[in-house]
Amino acid sequence: MFNTSGRNEKLTRRSTRLSLAAIVAAQALASVAPAHAQAAGQNGGHACTIAALQGPQKVSEFYIDDVDHRLEIRLRDGRKVFLAGLEAPRGTPGNPGLAGVARIALSGWIAGGAVNAIIAPGEPDRWSRHSAHLFSTHAGGAADLHVAAHLLAAGWGRADPSTLQGDCLRWLYHQEAAARSGGLGLWADTFYRLVDADAPGDLGALAGRIIVLEGRVAGTGAGRTLTFVNLGPRHSQSPTLTLDRRTASALRALGHNPAELTGKRLRARGLLHALPAKARGGPRVEIQHAEAIEILTGPSPPPASAEN
Repeated sequence: MFNTSGRNEKLTRRSTRLSLAAIVAAQALASVAPAHAQAAGQNGGHACTIAALQGPQKVSEFYIDDVDHRLEIRLRDGRKVFLAGLEAPRGTPGNPGLAGVARIALSGWIAGGAVNAIIAPGEPDRWSRHSAHLFSTHAGGAADLHVAAHLLAAGWGRADPSTLQGDCLRWLYHQEAAARSGGLGLWADTFYRLVDADAPGDLGALAGRIIVLEGRVAGTGAGRTLTFVNLGPRHSQSPTLTLDRRTASALRALGHNPAELTGKRLRARGLLHALPAKARGGPRVEIQHAEAIEILTGPSPPPASAEN
């Protein structure tokens, strides 16, 4: 997941107490979500199919033992995996059971059954997890549904550029967009709202969290160690994206020179920093991965000249 430098809320293993209404909603979603996934192009030609992903990483069948509140999955062989390209929901002040509802939905699709999985080779990460792509056949649905895409299309997660890059990530962005525009799942919660850089509102409560925001680039600048990308019309209030040297270099390698972004509209996801009380300028959003920036449009056309 994104590195929040210790700002993440502490995760506990205690069970989340969910209302009966939330459980019923999750179970209902589990039965209809495959329709969302199919509508979003799950079985068409895309970059997250088994054929496109396996390469030297072979697909194998595994059985699921458990799913936890972080949507991490314990396989029957003892390994723990996380879904590549998926940021799991966390509870919010208005919806502390959000992570638990997402867990119920995911469990309804895969727990206790067999899945096809492509597990990244090598040693597990520092949390003893392996990155994986899981594919499941839901009753009455299409075969080999990409599980992370399935969750994104239903609104039970956000696409995560820290654990996946390339064409598959861009396809997952597309799955997420449908849920975001429809206000599904976590997108119905104000803590997960898409931030409009032109009118960001009060972001204080979101400090220390990853936010997703959209805006047009008003200007860029570079310091000794950071590149600044200013969004929105008012420098004193509008958000500024910050990229360290590594991230700026990686963005250039993708064909997007940060110095040439002025006038372009983009969507970005990054860590919102808390502003000191007497800070000048608007909120700072740290971009930790080049592919966390999506270029949406080019520069605005020049204004039409007045007719004589």
